[in-house]
Amino acid sequence: MKSQPVIGHAYRVTVGIVGAAVVIVGLLMVPFPGPGWFVVILGLLILGSEFVWARRLLGVVRVQVRAWTEWMGRQ
Repeated sequence: MKSQPVIGHAYRVTVGIVGAAVVIVGLLMVPFPGPGWFVVILGLLILGSEFVWARRLLGVVRVQVRAWTEWMGRQ
């Protein structure tokens, strides 16, 4: 993709659109029973494949999920 910048740019835009759509669908699912947060994290994983800010956000999410899991274990 580095040899063909147009294809690389189109791929990045496509990943951005698909990832954002998955995050939005996940956020809409959060208030209802089901895998809402899982879908949001899946969307961030998709975005994280191309965008540094999404990878950093996933790091924060990972820390929060670990802390929540430990808290639940103590209850």
